[in-house]
Amino acid sequence: MEVRMNGKGRKLFRSAVGILTSVMMMGAYTTTAMASGIGVIDAKDMLDIHAEANTASAVIGQVMEDGHVAILAKYNDWVQIQAGEIAGWVPAENLVETEISNEEAVAANEQVIAERTGATASEDEFFAEEEVQQDETAALQAEASETAQNEIEEVQTAEEAAQLEAEAQAKAAEEAARLEAEAQAKAAAEEAARIAAEAQQAALAAQAAQTAAISAEELKLLANIIYCEAGSESYVGKVAVGNVIMNRVKSASQPNTITEVVYAKGQFSPVRNGSLQRALSSDKADAACYQAAIEALAGAQPVGGKLFFRRNNGRSGQVIGHHVFY
Repeated sequence: MEVRMNGKGRKLFRSAVGILTSVMMMGAYTTTAMASGIGVIDAKDMLDIHAEANTASAVIGQVMEDGHVAILAKYNDWVQIQAGEIAGWVPAENLVETEISNEEAVAANEQVIAERTGATASEDEFFAEEEVQQDETAALQAEASETAQNEIEEVQTAEEAAQLEAEAQAKAAEEAARLEAEAQAKAAAEEAARIAAEAQQAALAAQAAQTAAISAEELKLLANIIYCEAGSESYVGKVAVGNVIMNRVKSASQPNTITEVVYAKGQFSPVRNGSLQRALSSDKADAACYQAAIEALAGAQPVGGKLFFRRNNGRSGQVIGHHVFY
């Protein structure tokens, strides 16, 4: 019968073998005067030997299955046996009487001992191999677990990278949309400002035409020559230039119209260098220049009746900004 036990069980088995070996070698059956026969233990693995004929009594030893023992006495369902130095009681159901000699019993026990010792060695090898296999299985499982964990971490890393990329793209798209909206708003504001400026200039032209009875083209010409000559000057400086031009229109020694005065030979440098023509082509004169022209047409005279002006170079006259009027 093959019996598998844990480490603790195998140690107990070896201890019992040692006891039984000493019994057989001492010839226990021939030296027991009260022995009435020889019996064979019929039990699974080890059988407890009790001090008295009941299971509640103390266990004083053990004997293995197929071991031969001396029968000393019988009481109810119990049999008193002797195994070496130990004499005690075992259940009768676990003992089979046999008619063999003491020598045959000793030989039989030696054979059992040899078989059990070999079985123990085989079991040791089996469990040692099983432990190695268990260790290898555990190592493979640990490696598989580590591989699976690494794969999970790689997937998580890839997902995190994809999320960051998506967030970056969304942020870039949001920023592009914001910039586009700002650009559109700026363009709309600029267009609205341009339309408002044109409307204002048209209104000023209409006002000037009504006030001084001049054409819109002449108002545009006066505003743009003021822009070319005094665009960077103060508002008074702009009106002063318009004042000089209107003084010439009224002067008996000068032409009688704004156009003739402006385009008189050698009088205004913006006419000679072409800057006036460029300004007129896109009507660069702003609202301040148009308003200055209207005031000049209406009779404003910040420089009185003066007919000339030039860059301030120390010449005597009325200085306004960078110009001297005389």
